[in-house]
Amino acid sequence: FRGFGPEVVESYEIGAKWQSPLLIANASVFMMDRTGSQIDFSQVNFDPVTQTTRNTLETLNAPGTTEIYGLELDAEFALTDGLTVSGAYTYTSTEVPDTVNPFNGELQEVFIVFTPENVVNMGVDYNRYFDKFSFSAHLDVTYTDAAYAFSQYDLMNDAHTIANGSIKVGDIALGSGIADIQLWARNLTDEAYVYRRDPQKDDKLGTYGNFNAPRTYGVSFTYAF
Repeated sequence: FRGFGPEVVESYEIGAKWQSPLLIANASVFMMDRTGSQIDFSQVNFDPVTQTTRNTLETLNAPGTTEIYGLELDAEFALTDGLTVSGAYTYTSTEVPDTVNPFNGELQEVFIVFTPENVVNMGVDYNRYFDKFSFSAHLDVTYTDAAYAFSQYDLMNDAHTIANGSIKVGDIALGSGIADIQLWARNLTDEAYVYRRDPQKDDKLGTYGNFNAPRTYGVSFTYAF
C-alpha cells in the first residue's frame, strides 16, 4: 500500500445569536478550504486460486483544494413554562477536485462521504415538576438527504426520516439518593433505509448494501447517591 499525506484545512465561520425570554435563535455560515483531501479507492477481485474475495483499499490525496461551505440555523421557542419546540436546518455543499483512480489510472469524479446536502430537525420537549418527582417527555424527527457512501462512486444511500422519543419520571427520592426511570425508543416508525450502498460486484460477492438499525426501545434506570 502506498503512503499518503495529511490534510490541511483553513476554516472560516461567521454567525449571530439572539436570545429573549421565549426564543433562542442561532445562525451561521461556514466555509472550509481543504488541501490534500484523503480519498479512499477500493477494488474487489475474486482470486480463483484461493477461492476468496479480496477487497484492496488505497488512500490518495486529491489534488488542489476541496471546497466545503454551508449554513446552519437553529431555534428554540418556549410555548409555555414547560413546553418547548425546537428546529434546526443545515445545508452543506462539497466539491472535491477530480482524482486519479490508482487501480485503473483514470481521472475521475470523487465525493465526500456521509455528508448530506440538507438536514432538517424538529423537536418537542415537555417538563413539569411536582413535589416528589418530575415528569418529562421528548419527541424529535429528523429528515436527512441521501449522501454518498463511497468516495469513488457516484451512488448515494437513501434519504430518510427518523423519529425518536422518550418519557421520563425523575427526581424520585429513594433512600439516600435520587432515581430516574426512562422509557425510550429510537426509530419509532421502524423506517428501513440503506445507509451504505456499494456498486462493486463479482460472481461471489454480488452487489450489497447495509440497512439502518430497526426500531429500538428500552427502559433505563439511574440512581445517584
